[in-house]
Amino acid sequence: MKRIFLLICISIIPLGLTRAQSATCAGATNVVEDGATCPINQNVNDITFETTANNTDICGTTEDVFRESWYRFTATATTASIAWVSNRAPAIEVFSGACGALVQIGCANNVLGTSNPQTEIVDLTGLTIGNVYLVRIINTANNNITASGRMCITSNTFAMDCGQAHPVCSDVAFSANAPGFQTQELNAGNTGCLNTFEHQTTWFGFSPVLTGTLEFLITPTAGAVDYDFAVWGPYNGPNCPVTGAPLRCSYSANPVPTGCSFGETNVGDLSEPAGGSGSADGLVRPITIAAGDIGKVYYLVVDNYAVNFTPFTLDWTFSVPGMLDCTPPLPIVISGFDGEPQGKTNYVYWNTQIEINNSHFVVEKSSDGVNYTDMTRVEGLGNSNSLNTYDVVDQNPFGTTYYRLKQVDFDGQFKYYGPISITNTDASEISVQNLYPNPADASFFIDVYAKEALDANIAVYNSYGQEVYNKVATVDGSTRLEINSDSWSTGFYIVKITNDEKHFQHIERVVIK
Repeated sequence: MKRIFLLICISIIPLGLTRAQSATCAGATNVVEDGATCPINQNVNDITFETTANNTDICGTTEDVFRESWYRFTATATTASIAWVSNRAPAIEVFSGACGALVQIGCANNVLGTSNPQTEIVDLTGLTIGNVYLVRIINTANNNITASGRMCITSNTFAMDCGQAHPVCSDVAFSANAPGFQTQELNAGNTGCLNTFEHQTTWFGFSPVLTGTLEFLITPTAGAVDYDFAVWGPYNGPNCPVTGAPLRCSYSANPVPTGCSFGETNVGDLSEPAGGSGSADGLVRPITIAAGDIGKVYYLVVDNYAVNFTPFTLDWTFSVPGMLDCTPPLPIVISGFDGEPQGKTNYVYWNTQIEINNSHFVVEKSSDGVNYTDMTRVEGLGNSNSLNTYDVVDQNPFGTTYYRLKQVDFDGQFKYYGPISITNTDASEISVQNLYPNPADASFFIDVYAKEALDANIAVYNSYGQEVYNKVATVDGSTRLEINSDSWSTGFYIVKITNDEKHFQHIERVVIK
């Protein structure tokens, strides 16, 4: 029942104004991002693709490309989503770089099934604000006729994954939207009545501090749009991805406000399938908070089944004022973790929109993207509801350096973000990345990196200035050197690593216990 309704609903949505299309990369049509509403005047239709080639690799699948069109957009954030809804079998490729030297950074082909209209969504991360990116829309249907559809490019300013769920702290109504999804977090073990995948989702988290009853309504801001939702919990703490069946769920096909409502008179109506149950109105019973639920964590996902970029209003009602609070350990909200080379150093930065019980961050680095070591610690703000920016400078990067961000709560719980990679052609040709353990016992290690094979002289001196160790070692790429200190006396020593050809010198103190 639900899918029949969906086809009728989308078929009557106006596709907006026709724009001139280009079948070449050089003539790509400019599309402006709008991370809030994706208005109708940003849609495109009546696209005439240029016939290209058969047996083309599209996202790892061999396809016949019958028609295509090119677009360009300027990034306004480090993340973005590109969605395309079409009456033909579409695919999307996204590139960085210039025409003739393009690098693919995103691709979607049959992501959301084969229904008609068909939707493809590409979620992008690691974008550089102000850079221009190119988008290739492809018709892979076995025909050579004009395809029509609508495209939207939006900044990812909403929480599309459970791990970045936006905390709900009060009963103040607010508007939200989601241009797509990032990680598909619905599966056979947790989907409940939704019985499907994420289409265009926004995630919220909340934690009660008082007993009572919670109600919320999800209302599309324009038109009859099919929204679904599910609520999971209560959990003893952060629990992403969500597990188990939802506490409340609605998959009703009715394009009306949906949610947990005091107006739902059927006390057993806790979950509605596609056809709707009980009064078939998309509403289920409110959520009752008992004494044992205080301080626990709940998650709400709101899913735009129609995939038409329409925002919604989320309006909460509490039986007792002040039932929700943001003091429990809901996840920190990080918007953007990125970096760039600056001369011979690397600049790494990230933003937080919300911080709850945030003790500190640890920036870790790696030369191979597998083995990471701690680079630096940055103190967090504890609790904050404002936008905050953090940054660090890596004075000794590799040619290509991988970074990941570890966020640590006051109770020791932690979560990783990234990794990202930065290629720095100006970085030092030889550098010392780590010396450990320190204090040491029978031996210690030195991690050294060189762009090309170089000889490094390692000398160690005791506290009296006497040389106790001297060796020349070849360093090529990431090289780990072991220094045997088993026969040395207890105390501190000075380690000196040099390369005269590159005018390199590194001095570090190590303690032998």
